[in-house]
Amino acid sequence: MSVELITGRGTTDHVGAEDFGAYQAYTFGVGAYILHGCEASVVDSNTVRISEGELLVQGRHVRVKGSEDIAIQSGTAGRNRKDMVCVRYAKDLNGVEDAPLAVIVGTPVEGEASLPPYVQGDILAGDVAADFPLYEIPIAGLVVGVPKAIMGKASDVLSMLADKADIEHEHDGYLPLSGGTLRGGLTFANDAFVFGINSKGQKSSSFEAKTHDNRTTVGYGGYAASEGSTDIYGNVVSIASRGAVTKNGRILYGGTVLYSNATGTTGTVALSESVANFSMIDIFFRDNDWSFDCVRMADPNGKTAALCVSTKTTSGVYWEKKRAVNVSGVAMTNKTADCVSLNIERNEVAGETGVNNVFITKVIGYV
Repeated sequence: MSVELITGRGTTDHVGAEDFGAYQAYTFGVGAYILHGCEASVVDSNTVRISEGELLVQGRHVRVKGSEDIAIQSGTAGRNRKDMVCVRYAKDLNGVEDAPLAVIVGTPVEGEASLPPYVQGDILAGDVAADFPLYEIPIAGLVVGVPKAIMGKASDVLSMLADKADIEHEHDGYLPLSGGTLRGGLTFANDAFVFGINSKGQKSSSFEAKTHDNRTTVGYGGYAASEGSTDIYGNVVSIASRGAVTKNGRILYGGTVLYSNATGTTGTVALSESVANFSMIDIFFRDNDWSFDCVRMADPNGKTAALCVSTKTTSGVYWEKKRAVNVSGVAMTNKTADCVSLNIERNEVAGETGVNNVFITKVIGYV
């Protein structure tokens, strides 16, 4: 029979150590953990004591009752050594299991000592022998040093899992959402944010947006933002994402600032991150008469961007100022540049090759 009801009453005794072990391993973790106690202390140069406590090694519950004294071999003058206290699991031919504490003696050396090798078995896979490192015992000459824990504590593992859950789901006072609209018309893109009402146990009109990588964002339409708080329509919004937030259909935030300079540059643009990491970028630029424009590029890495500002002066002269830049990795480098003027009334056309009057002021990347 391939399916068995373990926690149900049967016609015969049918629940064994493997059943309990598998249940505990796949419930609490398949590794080796200190559940409680089991502190190590040096009694003398030949004895280390493990206090009472509880261990869990691949689902097998090991209990140290009272305390356990472990014999340590004497050190060697002028040499260093690292011994290892471990839980030594074994199963005999009759299926009888045992898991005493044992010491694996390291090799004395003149310099930095290394931990000795041990049996890396897998109880859950049916191995009949396995060592689970518990403590490292450093020995310098004849002196036994302070034991260092190798086996992790179950409380640390559970805390790590709790932290991971908070990162992914924004617990601890946050309402986790994945795209939608909040009151007042404030909306955010699906999968762009873990967005929550930042109540922290109090009534509040504050909103906080976070992502796993905590990216800085930029605002559009005059709404500039970075990590921190910005006043938007009376609501405090803290932004740290590559996603997009809109209100009543108007984009407020989105993207990652790769370059920003209010004056701009006609030279090489050094980006804060490779454009290969983004599926799209916006390039903002101006000409020498402070007329602005923007170009959007999809899959930008390795491509050439054509930046052009076309204007008409009060005297009726049309100007077209062009600049082509190579977009690759963390830099945007010049390829060509020129200026062309057209006077329709006089039927005059003038051009200057190599003149660069286009200044790049900002670059924003989107995943």
